[in-house]
Amino acid sequence: MNIDQHLSKKTFYETMLKDRKKGKLPIEVLGEMFHEENKKELADLSDIRYAQGEIYFHYQDYEAAIFKWESISNELGAWAKKNVGDAYFELDLYPTAIETFKSIVTDNNLLNTEIALKLFQIYVEEEKYDLATDYIKQAVALDPDYPKITKIARYFFEQNNDNDNAIDLALNEGLRTEDVHWFDMLTGYINDGKAQSHEPSYFYLALENLYSVDSVRFEKMVVALWNQYKSSENYVNWLETIDSIIENIDVSKSTAWNQISNLYYDSFKDSLSGKIELDESIRFMPKFLENWLGITKSTQAIWTYTAILTWNEFYPSVIREEVIEEAKRDLWKCAVNPEILQDCLSLFQDLTKWANENDIEIGAKVRWLVQEIMDLSYTNVFVAGVNGTGKSAFINSILEEELFENSTTNTVRIKNGNVSQVTVVSDEELQTDTVVPDIKQLITEELSEHSRTLIDVAMPSTVLKKHSISITDTPGFRVRRNDPELMEYLPLADELLFVLDAEDAFTDQERDLAQQIIDKNPAISVNFVLTKLDSIYNKQEAAKLVEDVTEKVQQYFPDSDVIPFSSKYAVAGQQETVQNLLTSFANKPNKEEIRSSKLLQMIQRVIVFFLKNRVEKENEYKDDIVWNEEIVSKMNAAIHQLKDHENALADTIYNKYVYVKADIKEEMAKRIPEILRECASFLKEDSDFRKIHLDLNDEMNRRLQEYIQSSVLPSVNNSMQNWISDAKQELLENKNYLDEMSATFNNIYGEQVLNLEGDFRILNDWERDISRMTSGAQLERENILLRHTPSQFLLKSAGKLLGAIAQNKALYNQYKKFIENEEYTETANSVINKFFTQYEIFEKGIERDLAFFFKEPIKDIQELIQKAEEEIEAKQALLAEMKENPEIYYDAITSFKIRHRQFELMNTAAGTTSGSKAIEHA
Repeated sequence: MNIDQHLSKKTFYETMLKDRKKGKLPIEVLGEMFHEENKKELADLSDIRYAQGEIYFHYQDYEAAIFKWESISNELGAWAKKNVGDAYFELDLYPTAIETFKSIVTDNNLLNTEIALKLFQIYVEEEKYDLATDYIKQAVALDPDYPKITKIARYFFEQNNDNDNAIDLALNEGLRTEDVHWFDMLTGYINDGKAQSHEPSYFYLALENLYSVDSVRFEKMVVALWNQYKSSENYVNWLETIDSIIENIDVSKSTAWNQISNLYYDSFKDSLSGKIELDESIRFMPKFLENWLGITKSTQAIWTYTAILTWNEFYPSVIREEVIEEAKRDLWKCAVNPEILQDCLSLFQDLTKWANENDIEIGAKVRWLVQEIMDLSYTNVFVAGVNGTGKSAFINSILEEELFENSTTNTVRIKNGNVSQVTVVSDEELQTDTVVPDIKQLITEELSEHSRTLIDVAMPSTVLKKHSISITDTPGFRVRRNDPELMEYLPLADELLFVLDAEDAFTDQERDLAQQIIDKNPAISVNFVLTKLDSIYNKQEAAKLVEDVTEKVQQYFPDSDVIPFSSKYAVAGQQETVQNLLTSFANKPNKEEIRSSKLLQMIQRVIVFFLKNRVEKENEYKDDIVWNEEIVSKMNAAIHQLKDHENALADTIYNKYVYVKADIKEEMAKRIPEILRECASFLKEDSDFRKIHLDLNDEMNRRLQEYIQSSVLPSVNNSMQNWISDAKQELLENKNYLDEMSATFNNIYGEQVLNLEGDFRILNDWERDISRMTSGAQLERENILLRHTPSQFLLKSAGKLLGAIAQNKALYNQYKKFIENEEYTETANSVINKFFTQYEIFEKGIERDLAFFFKEPIKDIQELIQKAEEEIEAKQALLAEMKENPEIYYDAITSFKIRHRQFELMNTAAGTTSGSKAIEHA
């Protein structure tokens, strides 16, 4: 034990007691030594005091120990001061202990380590965990080999869920010691999800070091990190990190890293499924594929090789040529993909999901075709041929039922079923009915004008059940090179029977059609049926014809057979040949691989549709914007026109009302003075002229009231009814205008979006108001002869003064003359104004009421304008999004195309004996 170790353990005193006598305690010996040293002139008591302090400390006499150590000033001073801090710690004087420890300045590594540990211990006691963390990290950094220090640190970090520091400790200690224990601990932290905050590059050196120590543990840590990062934003960063690591280590083909190979496989699929952006995949994929090739396991080799070759097709010259050549060379050696059909279906399902997310409709027919391709329970046999070749008779012979009487206008599939059922398949929908109508009529009936429809008939059939086949009859060719009806459903066909007419067998057109079918569907088997042999004169000539046609057919289609058939007489071996052929259909190998190629045809069709849909969608948005902008313009113009009509109508109806009122006023202004003058007859020579003006005023008011009631009101009512009638006619004319406007816009929209209706309730309101106003009028009493005009005043005074005088005749003549000659203009105006007060109020509401007539039509048009503007805004936003981020759409399609091409290469490799030849085009 060296001196520092003695000082650390507080056993320095032992170095001074080597020669002590047995039986004496250390404290006695040290006391004697102190006494002897103290006698010297230049006594050095520091070491003895230091040792004495240790003894006191061990006997828990901390104050005595402090007293001894505080006087140390030699080279042991720093240790003595540290021991003083220890004593204060034992006395629970933590602040003093901290102050003491922090005041020590030394370059002794062990001493600094112990000071840091002691401060750590104090801060733990005080629950100051941040400070405790700082000092335990400092202690580990100073001397990681200090006994149990890393164990203490790990325990502290784990107890406080300090994952980052725990991981730092495990990683640094693993790198320092290369002890697999630390690497196992680090892998455990990763598996527990405690390392998610660290960037992938943080683990680079640890992985590199661990590989050189233990490759098995290396794989475990890689798997843990891969699983951690694959669902995080650091996924791509991790893939680039692991690629860099694997590139820089020596990985041999014998390295069995099955789990890492699986993860490469998963990540490659992730890179094409939208989890990783395509531009990021393009960046890391070349190195990724090369590394995958170096560690791939045999069951995944088909994925690795086809991934490399597919990527090279889409992004040439980014993968090293020797890597490409190795993939081409070894592709034929690897096992086929046993899940190829399910993988293709998964690709189609991803296409469907993506289409739904992007508001793209994959038609019902495509979905149905995929569903039927996935059904391996029977083989789909298509029968095709030029019109008039006897195709229907041949199918009836197979079915042993006279089902097809004439050529079909629709594609018809017959399959075995326990119960009868018909499904009509179109682009838009599937219509299924268990109540089967007349099948013969259904076969020949034109079901749709615009859609090539397939009729799928399930019915009990012994023949179809026995051979596990379905028979599909296609409309006869019209001697043309391309028949869309057959080509659309061709991916469903496993076998094709091409019917030839014996009278003109295997024409150039038929040869070209057969070749086109094979080109479109390489996996299909094509055989030829030679019909109408009954038209040949004798059996020898018929046999010769069959031989000649067979030779001619096999020049172009060496794998095809020619089957003679006659519906009228038995050709030797005809039935047996047909039955053997049907039996062979169900026994062909590699059915899943063949169906996967057909499914890939459907996927290719969908991808092409997506590309076209993008362009069509963009044009559709542009057209919608232009159309709606034109609509908005037309509707704004319509609103202006309506307002013009409203103003014009208001002027017309208002002016007519004013004219009616003016005529009545004019008549009243003329007639009222006449009525008042006629009141002169009321005067008599014997009248009491003292109050005659009162009686006469009463008579005038009575006659005015009678005039209003019996003459004016009926006249007003009649005139107003005529006015309402005219107004109604005007409104009806405007209704016609509104109807025409509605029809115009409905015609533009192609549906009823407007039904502009004016508010005719204003007529009811007018009629009610006029009826109320003309039903009666009680005039306010007029002061006609009681007004204070000079002449009236004189007359009234004369009557009062001369009433008793016998001058009645003179007064009579004077009154009469006055009444007959008075103009009564003021009175007439007063009566007219009072009578027409409510009519004036009514007049002021005419324009407002007419505004109500047009209110709803204008509102309806404004709402339609708002919808059109919202549609413009929405389509502009969609168009802007399409233009701003076209890669979002096209990158997804590119990923689908890469996956599609990879599956094509898998199918090609599985169907050949020479892998290099099969992929030469790659």
